[in-house]
Formats: sequence, structure tokens, C-alpha cells
Amino acid sequence: MSRPLHFGKPKVSAKNDAKCDKMELNQDKQFTQKVTLLARMRARIEGDGYVKAGTVGTADRTVHELVVSDEALKPKCGAGEPNEPVYEWARNVNCPDCLGT
Repeated sequence: MSRPLHFGKPKVSAKNDAKCDKMELNQDKQFTQKVTLLARMRARIEGDGYVKAGTVGTADRTVHELVVSDEALKPKCGAGEPNEPVYEWARNVNCPDCLGT
């Protein structure tokens, strides 16, 4: 005669529980290390000499230097309308007003 499926709990050893806990701690530690390493790398890349460049609206040929104001990227020279989208690019700045100021 077979047992019902709900008969008793599976036996788990304390040794396996300790292994699982150790694996979870290692995964948490590795995740924290990755996050801090990425933050350090980003800080090094976006240091003092890093310039964000991008375009405003549909004008794709003029690339402006972007600054952060009110947690949003805005052109340094003030070009564009207030509601126009700003797109960040990995291109050289060619706006004469942004380069001159």
C-alpha cells in the first residue's frame, strides 16, 4: 500500500541548511561587491574631465554640452524649448555657444 503524498515532511539535514545559508550569504556579498565596483568605475569615468554631450529635440547635427539641473540634462547654452527631449550621445561637442562659455 502506498503512502499519501502529504504524509510527513521531507527530512532536511542541518548540514544542507548551513550550505544553503552560506551560498546565500556569498551571493549577497558578491552582489554588494559588484555594485560598489560599478559605482567606483562610474565615478572614475564620469570624473572631472568627463563631459556629457547630446542633442536637443530634432536638431541632430548640433551637439551641446549637457549639464544636470533639477535632475534633468539641459544644454549648457540654454538651447531648445523647456519641454523638448534631450538625448545623450557619445559624440564631440560642436555647439559654438557651449564651447565658448
